[in-house]
Amino acid sequence: MKIATTFGDLVKYNNGNYVEAVTLMGETPFRYLDFSFYDMTGKPNHPFMQENWKEIIHAIKQRADELGMEFVQAHL
Repeated sequence: MKIATTFGDLVKYNNGNYVEAVTLMGETPFRYLDFSFYDMTGKPNHPFMQENWKEIIHAIKQRADELGMEFVQAHL
């Protein structure tokens, strides 16, 4: 079994910086992260609602790879 945690709430404490949130999670024992997108619902200014959303996602994935972390689906 892969023990995972969501890091969506941590982003709120980093001024919306997802890469920094992944970096902070890299300091924990967790190697598997659940990527929750629920926080962008109804927020047209959310980073993932912008034209450069793919660049943001790729930067997050790159940092996770550097830290040996994987994104998994941990919740229904």
